[in-house]
Amino acid sequence: MTHAAFDPTDVPAVTLAEMWLPMRIALDGERGLVLLRGGDPADIAAIEKTFWRAYRGDAARGTAIMVRFRRLAEAFTGRRLRDLLMQEGFQVLAPALAAAAELRLNATWGFPPQRLMWAMMRRTSEAAQKQSRETRFEIPALAA
Repeated sequence: MTHAAFDPTDVPAVTLAEMWLPMRIALDGERGLVLLRGGDPADIAAIEKTFWRAYRGDAARGTAIMVRFRRLAEAFTGRRLRDLLMQEGFQVLAPALAAAAELRLNATWGFPPQRLMWAMMRRTSEAAQKQSRETRFEIPALAA
């Protein structure tokens, strides 16, 4: 499949569902540690090969997905993100993928680590607040 060109200084945003595709391929292909390995070239190459066999969408869109996934994996070489992944485990994946799907991305420079971390923390906080609202219950008053 030919990879379509787009402006590498502003990689198009994608959806969270689209970001899950290469992550699911990584997990299913026993390359789930790709984030801890910082986007090891062998891991990324294997994921990308499988991705292009499975992906049925527009080539430019697929390229944006893979560029975003690769840059996300590289961002996890930073101490803070790596420590967060080690501490929280796979619970970090959904907020990380959601942030990587929509944050502004320059393909040359990658994700700004602090902005990625803030976006992940915001999503985690929003999810916790939503869960808190959904699980509220009233304590019945004691009969006097």
